[in-house]
Amino acid sequence: MDKKFYLEADIKLQEETADLKKAVAAVITLPKEGEKQQDLLYFSAIFVSSGANLNKAYFLPSELVKAENTIINKALDVEHKEEDIIGHLYDRAFIDAAGNKLDVRSGIANCYLKTGTVIYTIL
Repeated sequence: MDKKFYLEADIKLQEETADLKKAVAAVITLPKEGEKQQDLLYFSAIFVSSGANLNKAYFLPSELVKAENTIINKALDVEHKEEDIIGHLYDRAFIDAAGNKLDVRSGIANCYLKTGTVIYTIL
């Protein structure tokens, strides 16, 4: 196959510290070093946020909360092309702008939906 794709994003590398590991683990659980499969790529990322996005769509926090349970085990595709599945989403959590996990049962204002994701193929 001659299909290639490129993901572009601003990446901020941070030194791995005990405090950073603890903060990340409090939101999304990624496999520990001895539990990872070498042919898979695990990561967490912001999937969607309340408010306007770059596609000019607007999401209310209440809409995100209602759809929260529909994200688990959904396919991850490239540029919304359902035939180009490269992985899946396995976990999700609501966070605030500072990265703190939110309890949606207590009501939320602005929020971000963070996902745990695995990539298992490259097109």
